[in-house]
Amino acid sequence: MQYPVKEMKLPKDLSGITNGKLSDEMLVDIKPNGQMHKLAASAWAAMRSAAKKDGYILGHVGAYRPYDQQLSLFNDRYVKGDSGDSRKITRTFNGETYMLKAGMAPAGSPGTSNHGWGLAIDAALIIDDRTVQITADPDGKGPLKSGLDWLMANADKYGFSWEVKEGAQAEAWHIRYYPGDAIPEAVTAHHAAKAGASSPAPEPATVPAKKKSNPTPDLKRGDKGDIVKKFQTEMVKDGFEVKVDGDYGSATENIVKEFQKKHGIPETGKVDARFWEVLLK
Repeated sequence: MQYPVKEMKLPKDLSGITNGKLSDEMLVDIKPNGQMHKLAASAWAAMRSAAKKDGYILGHVGAYRPYDQQLSLFNDRYVKGDSGDSRKITRTFNGETYMLKAGMAPAGSPGTSNHGWGLAIDAALIIDDRTVQITADPDGKGPLKSGLDWLMANADKYGFSWEVKEGAQAEAWHIRYYPGDAIPEAVTAHHAAKAGASSPAPEPATVPAKKKSNPTPDLKRGDKGDIVKKFQTEMVKDGFEVKVDGDYGSATENIVKEFQKKHGIPETGKVDARFWEVLLK
């Protein structure tokens, strides 16, 4: 299989920055977890939303990788000299040649990976609450191949392309944000529509404003009903194992605390405005 590869440009704010050592201001949390450079994160959010509408829940098994993480990964996968692997995939690091071990996926030399710029992501699908890395799925059947087909048809609209066109180092799952500071139209349209949906036009002054219920109310243990079901459904979409029964019991409370810990929110076990903001981001 051949993957579309586009010339990559780095965002201007990465000029003079060391790969794998991005500041907190440059990074944005992404769903279902991890971080990316703010422009890539915005594009990922838009693409993930489009995929969800088509029935695919995109996840990943690798996004931004700090330098130390790149170094650890490299040491796990490569050895000096000849590893004995038939692919003979090599990298140069600190002036020495390393070869990829058998059964391992390639990785860049520390300080050279596009993961270190926060622009690359190893795409996956979330299926039955499991994160499954996208592959070419040789038999051509099932959601993994369908997910790859969806990316092949749509990734470029959101500014993503593959790293390697074909061969032993080509990876179905590894895509990177390539247009630099030029934000793709599909990304701009997604966020404009989202902003419009969250800020509806006011009703005419001649018509008394109708009192509207809060669509994202505070929730706590003991609450029940459709709003709890909605909340539980959103948690499932985000990759958490929650029983959608409309009952905010101890199991749901524990999942809430897990979510809060993961996102640096105070672990109260209660759903408030901040919780909804992060969940629906």
